[in-house]
Amino acid sequence: MDKKNYIKNVILVMSGGSGTRFGADKPKQYCDMKGRPVIEFVLEACKLSKKTDQVVIVTAQDYVDSVCEQYGYPTTVGGSTRTESLYNGLQFVAKHYNCEKVIIINAVCPLVVETQIDRYFDLLDNYDYVLTAWKVTSTLHRYDGQMVDRNDYFHVMEPEAYNFKKLHANYKVDYPVPYVFHQMPKDSKPFYCFDYPYTMKLTYARDLKIAELLYDDIIEKPRRNQTMQKMNMWLSSFKQDGIERIYEWSAKIPELMEVLVQRWEIMNYSLNPQAFATCVYEAYSRKYGPVIVKFHSPTGRFQAELSYYKNAKGGFMAELLDYDEEYRALLIKKILPGNQVKYNAENPDFYDFYKKVNDNFLEVPEGLEGVPTIMSEFNMNVENASNYTYEHDFRQRLEKMAYEIYDKYFEDSKQYFLHRDLHRRNLMQSSDGIVAIDPLGCIGPKEFEYCIEVVIETRQSKEPIECYKQLFKLFSQFVDPERLAAALFFIYVHKMDEYVFVKHDHYQMASWALDMIKKLYFTEDELPYGKEEEHLDIMKFTRR
Repeated sequence: MDKKNYIKNVILVMSGGSGTRFGADKPKQYCDMKGRPVIEFVLEACKLSKKTDQVVIVTAQDYVDSVCEQYGYPTTVGGSTRTESLYNGLQFVAKHYNCEKVIIINAVCPLVVETQIDRYFDLLDNYDYVLTAWKVTSTLHRYDGQMVDRNDYFHVMEPEAYNFKKLHANYKVDYPVPYVFHQMPKDSKPFYCFDYPYTMKLTYARDLKIAELLYDDIIEKPRRNQTMQKMNMWLSSFKQDGIERIYEWSAKIPELMEVLVQRWEIMNYSLNPQAFATCVYEAYSRKYGPVIVKFHSPTGRFQAELSYYKNAKGGFMAELLDYDEEYRALLIKKILPGNQVKYNAENPDFYDFYKKVNDNFLEVPEGLEGVPTIMSEFNMNVENASNYTYEHDFRQRLEKMAYEIYDKYFEDSKQYFLHRDLHRRNLMQSSDGIVAIDPLGCIGPKEFEYCIEVVIETRQSKEPIECYKQLFKLFSQFVDPERLAAALFFIYVHKMDEYVFVKHDHYQMASWALDMIKKLYFTEDELPYGKEEEHLDIMKFTRR
């Protein structure tokens, strides 16, 4: 495996323990909790993390191949002690990645959450290491009878986070105690985080019941409620006349899922909390293996997505296994390991993926029905945003410019059946490269297939203009640069309108989009009212 210099944030999942105190016939991390192995709860949090670039599993020799095959993550052999296993893990990371930050999580800590992981990666910008800490609430005593003040002590739990280069340079496999933080330089700056009092480590078999109750109470139920609320809010933003149907549908999903559990031989499943336009379950099927079950609302785009999956070619899309038109449900083969892929100029998989997209554009299938066009989507957003006062007049003038640009560049262009939602949330890392999921399904010129990636990545970037330039340069290898710039202007206006009526964030995202439009496409910072078009230059940052 070549060294991947673009990998900066790594999680080491320590899965080498034998669990002798647990009393099972296999290591406790592979014992079931709520119908699936304990380690899967840890890996789920890792995958949901937005800051993680790579996950590496450290496990016993007998499990290396099976764990790698089952979960898709790079896996390396541990040692006879925890210290030796961590040393092996650090050496693996140093050899294969240009790691800057590392988080160490025990595979038997099923209550870790993705927000905790992301926060620890952020904290490492200002600290050398971060420890999960619990206050001592019970009474302490010494064998020699001396007085002890419990406020002088705290429990150290997992996960732990470290400046990788400092830890790797100082870590010794023969250190006399197994505590990682003791091997950091004395002048290291620590952060003790007391905000996660439930990240328990399973030690005894009875701990499973406690962990299951806590998981239900502090993770699963809040996650389910928040996800369904977010989904209902998103869908009702688009279809005001369908709110009652949406709420009735979302309340019925558990009943529909139980029918599909039997049909598709699903053994366990959990709600994906990152979905918001559909209801998505990650599951394991006795018949198909790891799968995704996805429900569309009555007002959603089931037919468009189903049609795209059926017609997709070129090997860049996930595999559609089955579907149920009555329930508006899709069964999709799960991508492993399935981490979301954010743009990085050094990642060769990124170019390879979009080369496949470019080489496999779909002709519009005969008889295709119920699929929107780029223009009909734009018209819908214009209409939905029209009653909002935020920058109303200026938005109208931008919309007028967008219509004119579309007519100039695309009115007579060849139309294709587009995925239309390629970006980091829908690009999954597999062992063979990047694979796409969740097509919206839309008809339009090919230039529009690249636009959402640019909008989402510039939205996430600390240097959005530079990010725009890099992505524009990449995608200009596939389509005409001026036509690409025209499509991007159109889509930034399209997304600005969408953010006005769906984000419920006091127009923060809409303001970001408007600011990007001004910076990217206008020659003057202060635009004269009513004459903005005179200063429009869609190629401002992208001329060769």
